[in-house]
Amino acid sequence: MTVRILHEASSQRQHIRLHVPITVRIGADVCEAADWSVAGLRAGPLTALPAVADIVPLTLVFRFEGFAFEVDLKGEVRQINADTQSAGIAFVELNPNTLSLLQYLIGAQLSGEVVTAGDVLAVVKRENFTGARLQAKGDSGAKKSILPTVQRLVLLCVLWSIGLGLVGYIAYSAYARAFVIRADGVLASPDAQMLRAPKAGTVISVDAKPGQRVAPNQNLASVEGIDGAVVNVASNCDCVMGETVAAPGAFIARGAPIVQIVPMSGRMGGEFIIPLEAARRIRPGDSIVADVFDGERYYSGRVERVVLPTFGETNAYAKVTQGVIQLSAVVRVRFDKTLPASRVGQPASVRISTLRFFK
Repeated sequence: MTVRILHEASSQRQHIRLHVPITVRIGADVCEAADWSVAGLRAGPLTALPAVADIVPLTLVFRFEGFAFEVDLKGEVRQINADTQSAGIAFVELNPNTLSLLQYLIGAQLSGEVVTAGDVLAVVKRENFTGARLQAKGDSGAKKSILPTVQRLVLLCVLWSIGLGLVGYIAYSAYARAFVIRADGVLASPDAQMLRAPKAGTVISVDAKPGQRVAPNQNLASVEGIDGAVVNVASNCDCVMGETVAAPGAFIARGAPIVQIVPMSGRMGGEFIIPLEAARRIRPGDSIVADVFDGERYYSGRVERVVLPTFGETNAYAKVTQGVIQLSAVVRVRFDKTLPASRVGQPASVRISTLRFFK
């Protein structure tokens, strides 16, 4: 048997047609269909021609050596040829198994493969088609939701913020560990005056408290001399009472300090005690931030001077090496902002930055 293969134009969107006769049963008519494909066939002659667009039941009979099988289908009449009493029929309502079987038979005819009953049964029983691919919700042209995009952006921003925060924290911790020195002290003034005892004797009383404002010629302390005469120590300016050096009842020599006063117009700074080892890293001009625990707490400024310890004892070095004396230095600072003299003596803490650029 000679097989002729006809390829139709692709624009017609048709399948390969085989001119291999098969038997077609349409109603009471049984005829040969030599022109067929998986899309349809042309059969004839027919005793009763159906009308165009009619849906007719039909049966395809395939005969092979040793066996035959039938395939029941439905077809739609597309063309009628009254001269040859034939009809062009397109298959409709093909299920996946039937379509797969027809494609297998065409492939077998093209390749010359010998078809057996087992091959046909295997094609019929197997799962020939997978499920349809899931389509994106917006494929139909509907407006896509921006909520997932916004959620991703928010999550990305949160992760970036956490990452930047961790990097900043680590960087600040490294900076503070390497370049920041902390110390405690009090607010003081470089313009402070120390009032001293005019004669040797016993301090009877101190008549003003630290931080109290005192007027000129106001009595601040009284000293009873060895001869029993009482001498008053008075303020010489509009000042603020600073620290009290000599407490009532203490015996002091002539010229010994009793109280400290700070003029109301005097400059304000601070004095902070730090270990001598840390003082080696500090230079005048280093920036500082002081916390004075009152009002506007934080004040910026600069290191004005580093005062190193001195010893009058000849065995001071031995005491240091033995741990009897702990060496410390005093760091004096000035603030960028003017502080009232009434804050003299208040406690404060300071952070000194030793990171210097182009110094």
